[in-house]
Amino acid sequence: MAIRKNKKRIDPRYFLHETTYRDEINGDAPLLEFGAGRNPPGPENRAEYALTWALGQRGASWEGQEITLDDIIGLLTSPSVAEIYQRLQHNRDQSPFTPEHAANHVKRLLSPRGQQMRGAHATGTAFGVVQPDHETGDKKSDGLIYYFSPGIKDPTKIIWHGVGKQGGDAPRFKESRLDEQPGAQQRPRFLNPQQAKKYLAKAVYYSLRDARAFDPGSAMSLEGLIGGGNNSAVIRYLKEFGLDDKGIKAAMDQRTEYIRGAGASRPPTIPRPTGDDTAPSEWEVLKYTQTATGDQGVYMEKASG
Repeated sequence: MAIRKNKKRIDPRYFLHETTYRDEINGDAPLLEFGAGRNPPGPENRAEYALTWALGQRGASWEGQEITLDDIIGLLTSPSVAEIYQRLQHNRDQSPFTPEHAANHVKRLLSPRGQQMRGAHATGTAFGVVQPDHETGDKKSDGLIYYFSPGIKDPTKIIWHGVGKQGGDAPRFKESRLDEQPGAQQRPRFLNPQQAKKYLAKAVYYSLRDARAFDPGSAMSLEGLIGGGNNSAVIRYLKEFGLDDKGIKAAMDQRTEYIRGAGASRPPTIPRPTGDDTAPSEWEVLKYTQTATGDQGVYMEKASG
């Protein structure tokens, strides 16, 4: 009988790790394939992965802006996202997955006349597209979700509201459907100070919620929230509520409390709008911090008690 030397056995998983990640370590190999080791994921999941990856990695400046479907298709077919289509190939594919495949599905998904957009337009709540998991190609219950809705000024356009976690609440992009009635966009309305304050608080609440400003890391710029420019989030919502120029001015005259809130002994609070179930309590406390750019930032937090 042969004599075996007592040598330590090397764990074979070492070789698996080395060969799997050697190309990434060297930095000169293609990305890992999408849904590696399984049957090829469906074209819809691949297209939605391409869409969410492209927006998250190349289209961050579009968040909260009104864009067109052509803008998104242009991004999906541009050379700047070519690397994602290398990742979306699968070793069992009979033919390659191309940008045209992704564009065709995204056109159906985000079409202004499509089912999702019509549903969002009717409810005023953005709809979500779950980013498929890279390793399996499937959509997981704890995955990231990208929110979309029709444009506010132009319903034929698209708003990408950013990224959230499943199980959270979808952003509302309109307070009601009443402002879509002909002639109701600019209703003259006299507001006493108490009414103006209520409109402003509601606009502040919706603006912060749509920006998902619930912690210091996601704080919204105070200037972008309630600055005097026509592009501030609050003014856009006041217009959504159907206020004319005088009504907007009356509401903005009440903003001192929010601007001075950072130095106040008691931070300002805002009520949750009636019928809105997306906030954890009936009142929200505004907290102030400094944003990454050094600006004064604000976010809302659940009121204690």
